[in-house]
Amino acid sequence: MTVNYKPTRYLVLIVFAMLNAACISQIASVKDSANSWIGQSIDRRNQLPPGKYEKQIKWQEKTYLLPNGNTVFVEPVREDCFIHWEVDKSRTIVAYKTEGARCW
Repeated sequence: MTVNYKPTRYLVLIVFAMLNAACISQIASVKDSANSWIGQSIDRRNQLPPGKYEKQIKWQEKTYLLPNGNTVFVEPVREDCFIHWEVDKSRTIVAYKTEGARCW
């Protein structure tokens, strides 16, 4: 009995797997994405369209004040993951913290 291997099939599968891995590796983590906003305006951040999860839960903006006079804007990323953006009086993002078990 002869086994007929088709090298083209394997080549297609290998190329597909490599492309899939390359695309997945380009997705930024919550931390990487948040770090890129340090020094940016919260107003610029707020101009972005709401995310899928944000729309799904009909998120209303939540803020709170810090003892140093800065304001924190809370943003949902996904279920059980929130970013707390610390913003100074000039409305510049100066820090953030994540909250939740799913902030990877």
